[in-house]
Amino acid sequence: GMIHAQKASPDDRSDLIRHIVADKVTSYTLAQAITAALLARERGHGGQHLHVPMLDASLAFFWPDGMMHKTMVGEDVALPLKLSDFYRVYPTGDGQVVAFAQSPSELEGLARALDREDWLEEPGFTNIATHLADFETFINRVEGAMAPFSTEEVVARLQAQDVPVAPVLDHDEVLADPQVQHNEAVMTREHPRYGRYQQPRHPIQFSVTPAAPAGHPPLQGEHSREILLELGYSEADIDGLYGKGVIA
Repeated sequence: GMIHAQKASPDDRSDLIRHIVADKVTSYTLAQAITAALLARERGHGGQHLHVPMLDASLAFFWPDGMMHKTMVGEDVALPLKLSDFYRVYPTGDGQVVAFAQSPSELEGLARALDREDWLEEPGFTNIATHLADFETFINRVEGAMAPFSTEEVVARLQAQDVPVAPVLDHDEVLADPQVQHNEAVMTREHPRYGRYQQPRHPIQFSVTPAAPAGHPPLQGEHSREILLELGYSEADIDGLYGKGVIA
């Protein structure tokens, strides 16, 4: 795995990348909803109207990581931390990693990977509940233990202990990443006017009905004739529209 982060300047610590989340999450949610509705129609339930508020889609997407601590209701329950508190960037000797240690085996693996077996002598160290009261202290201890190691060393050590970890990569490193290369996840194409460009391949690989590669970003008016022919205009009609400057 890998984490794609952005760096404001060489002196600034990286943070998890920021997305325009609501637009994309709503689009994916709507695509899934349409697919489900089409299946329902095929099963005899007829057509239906789908109402998908962006707010609702975004809240549902955000909830498991960002608002898990609000799930249980009542004065007699408390969950002080949420999943996003555990999911963070740690500095290494020469870069950053994202690591996630929460289960007893992961906490034990974290201590062993960072040559801090002495942590395991502390009562309850491998129980995440021990650290919840002062989680920042725990984070600071982990940061201090990672500091002597390079990013490559931290990743190798944590992976050997089955602790989820990934290096923070800059944009060029993402493109050069061996898994990205192996997946052929980024395609290089040729634009008729602007030359070579690259874009992600369609992420879904259908075994029977593969998705055709997307064409280049269209130029203004590039498909006017094809669209009008599909709408029933004749070639003569279209030539007339071009001649009058109605279309370009």
